[in-house]
Amino acid sequence: MNLVIASGKGGTGKTTLAVNLAAALADERTVGLLDCDVEEPDCHLFLRPQFAASEPVMVMVPEIAEAACSACGLCARACEFNALVALPGTPLLLPELCHSCGTCAFVCPEEAIAEGERAIGALGSGSVDIGLGGRLYFRWGSLKVGEARSAPLVRAVKQLPPSLDPDLVVVDAPPGVACPTVEAMRDADLALLVTEPTPFGLSDLRAAVGVTRWLGIPAAVVVNRADLGDKRVQAFCLAEEIPVVPEIPYDERLALASSRGEIFALEDAGFAGLMHELMKSVSLILENRSAAGGRAAAALAPGAPAALAAASPASAAAAASSGPEEGRGSDQPIQLVVLSGKGGAGKTTITAAFASLAEQVVLADCDVDAANLYLVLDPVEVERGTFVSGRTAYIDPQHCSGCGACAEKCRFGAIAPVPSSVAPTQSPPALYRVDPLVCEGCALCSYACTCRAVEMQEAERGEWFVSETRCGPLVHARLGIGGENSGKLVTQVREKALSLAEARNASLLLIDGPPGIGCPAIASVAGADFVLLVTEPTVSGSHDLFRAVDLVEGFRIPLAVCVNKCDINPELTTEIERACLERGIPVIGRLSYDNAATAAQTEGKTVVEKGGRLAQEIEAMWNHIVTHVSEGVQA
Repeated sequence: MNLVIASGKGGTGKTTLAVNLAAALADERTVGLLDCDVEEPDCHLFLRPQFAASEPVMVMVPEIAEAACSACGLCARACEFNALVALPGTPLLLPELCHSCGTCAFVCPEEAIAEGERAIGALGSGSVDIGLGGRLYFRWGSLKVGEARSAPLVRAVKQLPPSLDPDLVVVDAPPGVACPTVEAMRDADLALLVTEPTPFGLSDLRAAVGVTRWLGIPAAVVVNRADLGDKRVQAFCLAEEIPVVPEIPYDERLALASSRGEIFALEDAGFAGLMHELMKSVSLILENRSAAGGRAAAALAPGAPAALAAASPASAAAAASSGPEEGRGSDQPIQLVVLSGKGGAGKTTITAAFASLAEQVVLADCDVDAANLYLVLDPVEVERGTFVSGRTAYIDPQHCSGCGACAEKCRFGAIAPVPSSVAPTQSPPALYRVDPLVCEGCALCSYACTCRAVEMQEAERGEWFVSETRCGPLVHARLGIGGENSGKLVTQVREKALSLAEARNASLLLIDGPPGIGCPAIASVAGADFVLLVTEPTVSGSHDLFRAVDLVEGFRIPLAVCVNKCDINPELTTEIERACLERGIPVIGRLSYDNAATAAQTEGKTVVEKGGRLAQEIEAMWNHIVTHVSEGVQA
């Protein structure tokens, strides 16, 4: 069985569940655990393997022979990703933008382009002794900080050795709905979607369900911390006929074990029993589906635009009831970014609270993969548009000869023959078809096709919105299922928000950034004046915090750290503060664990509007930030 553990947003307990489930079941079967969350890999922090992620994962990049190059520029014009720039001499390669598609080499009339290799990350794999006589096979990848593309590394993690044939494969997928998540979920027997009973959890669960239905994968839902919110998630699952497996109630012992990187299922027989019960439910779901003929719910019609799969943020809210830029003018707003190394650290909750405290502010939700800021701000949509980025191949059956040259040249497996068992929906029937979720839009197939049957069509990758809220105008977006180029959508959101801030003479642009260290995080940070990094005192939070620190420091942007839920593990809070002090990073916030944050979400309020101790702590941190930012701008 290939079971993928996924979530619409980070921080729901996805990795904790994946590790505990794999460990609990390893006593009675051969289990493989694959950590495909390569931007924020955390499973190894629990398993503590003797091996590191040290095997380089390579991608192909063009190498141009200057002596043979005629400087015709055809390779640069053919590159859909702008990875080659035409110059008077040999074209300039921007390797981080290259998709390793081979189009440039194919079109070069001088055959001056060969291909070399470039490392984008590292891979580790081997057997792990988990205690109590159990062992499991573990495989994980770690993306290089600042690397834009993670899908090739996800694919490498999923490539099991031919000699290995586990009874159960548990895949810890990246959160969200973008290309890496789709890559991790592809070919799964079932997707177990982890969520929380909050408006944020429900909003992101809707998006995650959309991915499973697009891929035709059956899904089940596990509600984590099930006793802390409301019942809207369960009502949604009932209405959508999505099975809910045994829920996981909030348990302070589990929270403390997870914060320390301990596998709770190996210490607590009751929790181990819950993992076995959960697995029995999953097996029963698959057995019932098999008996029913393998039918999967299909809310999305085949070929429907991925960008339109998710509801608009406004309607979903109703249903859920380089350094600072050189020469920045004094009339331009200060850009403050709230970021986190991992999802679920409290970043959006803090950003919303800041919105309640700030004056003359414009808000930008750049977490386009899981935009949630609007859920507590009562948005009234005033403008929307479609995010179009890149192109997708389409094969016109009127001209296709069926030679298969397009499929042969495609390096991504996006083109395949149409099975003869599939009834033709047009005349003449299609001989080959393109999977839009796999196609990277490189256009190599269009150059390889001698019949000119392949057309490159603009791809809709998402939607953006401008809304008015009680805290100020908000620019937000929703990335389409399987969408690539999310960094471009982040840039578009920031540019619209900055333009709006300048038009309204706002003094502050407050940005809710995405988690992680990949392309979206890079796009949200570049050009900012100040970054607040939010973390939690857990081994995962600490590990991912300093990956994010490396990213921000690479841009030489002033930053500070906030430790959220500092009292769940005071010892680790102290360690994080000590590590920050050694690196000269100020820790300007220590926020207590408080259920008021969940209560505020449920009521559609910010924490500051809810009031209480946590609100006071956030307000004190806000005053520190105002001082830090003011001093930095004056300097």
